[in-house]
Amino acid sequence: MAEQEKNNMDTKDFLIGSLVGGIVGAAVGLLMAPKAGKELRDDLNVQVTNAKEKTAKFTDKIRERRVADEVEEEIGPVAIETSENSESAEESEEQVVNEEAAATKEDN
Repeated sequence: MAEQEKNNMDTKDFLIGSLVGGIVGAAVGLLMAPKAGKELRDDLNVQVTNAKEKTAKFTDKIRERRVADEVEEEIGPVAIETSENSESAEESEEQVVNEEAAATKEDN
């Protein structure tokens, strides 16, 4: 469990660093470009809007993944138990069929 939390933190730290680095890089690129003030502000506005949209999409994906992981944790044991019960039921059914076939054979 501790290793999984460490991996989650490493992934989270990497993604946050990438996001911040991308935003800083885009801002520096825009500020270093020779443009008029109005044009530069418009470009910055577009870049900020794009960053917000990407961040929202990324956040949604993280939430979906977290929910999927939580569901898997909750359902995993139930699925295994259900699978085992299903196999047991199939074996019991096969045994009953075999016993009925043997009984029918004996009656003939």
